[in-house]
Amino acid sequence: MLIFRKNIYIPRRLCYNTLMIALKDCNARRVERLASFYRARFSSSPECWFSSPGRAEIVGNHTDHNLGKVLVSAISCDILCAAAPRTDGIVEIMAEDFNPIRFSVYDLGMREREKGRSLSLARGVLFYLARKGYSFGGFSAATHSTVFRGAGVSSSAAFEVLVAEIVNRLYLGGRLDPFEKARAAQFAENTFFGKPCGLLDQSGIALGGLNHIDFADPSAPSARRVPPLTGYSIVMTNTGGSHAELTAHYADIKREMAEVAAFFGKNCLREIGPDDLFGALPRLRAKVSDRAILRAIHYFEENDRVDAAADALGRGD
Repeated sequence: MLIFRKNIYIPRRLCYNTLMIALKDCNARRVERLASFYRARFSSSPECWFSSPGRAEIVGNHTDHNLGKVLVSAISCDILCAAAPRTDGIVEIMAEDFNPIRFSVYDLGMREREKGRSLSLARGVLFYLARKGYSFGGFSAATHSTVFRGAGVSSSAAFEVLVAEIVNRLYLGGRLDPFEKARAAQFAENTFFGKPCGLLDQSGIALGGLNHIDFADPSAPSARRVPPLTGYSIVMTNTGGSHAELTAHYADIKREMAEVAAFFGKNCLREIGPDDLFGALPRLRAKVSDRAILRAIHYFEENDRVDAAADALGRGD
């Protein structure tokens, strides 16, 4: 069973057929290498395959924290995974360039010492699903990732959604919808890993393709598939950097937006309008920083840009 949770869009060029053949050959070699790695580690063959992509935020920068709108796309960089169920309740995930992960599905409590590690993400996803009443067992998995770490294309979310999808396919009959997988992934990152992310990254990956998402109702976000950009490619450079030390700065974005909303007695910016914001500027500046106000202005303008971009793409513009 080969499960792909993404679409790869390749612009039409004269070398299209050659490019497709090259990609096919490259992927075949990658699959065989990972299958050999799996057999060497687990002394058996995998039963199913998964691909969990990274994501590119097209428009909608830091709006999901406040129930805003986003235009997000899955990308062709992915985590390829070979997996099989186990009968002993153990989850074991191996990769060539990551520390091995091993824990029991019967012991899913949070550990402070695991925060900031991939182990906490896997354990957190399964904790969320167990708390929701889903029953599942363990699994063995071997992974190979082409999603750059620290590059802003959500390597952590790709891993979280992968874990949710493995359980979904091996034990739950595929009944988890994309947003349920995304919520499990977000919970793991917020609570177990310790990063206060929104739902954009996980949703974009779980949905695949290019989507306009409105988080006005966080329990049931709305998503609309948007035609992909033709004639364009997203080109990334792997600088080998890391944003591991930027979590506090990332948290400031959500905190400062919340400060502006709290001035109006609300929980988030989606509950107020831009007229409310601009009408209260003199009084607001006495209570919150100018940076918080600028973040709020950005939020409203960005929501408008998301709608305009999605509409333009829908018209083929």
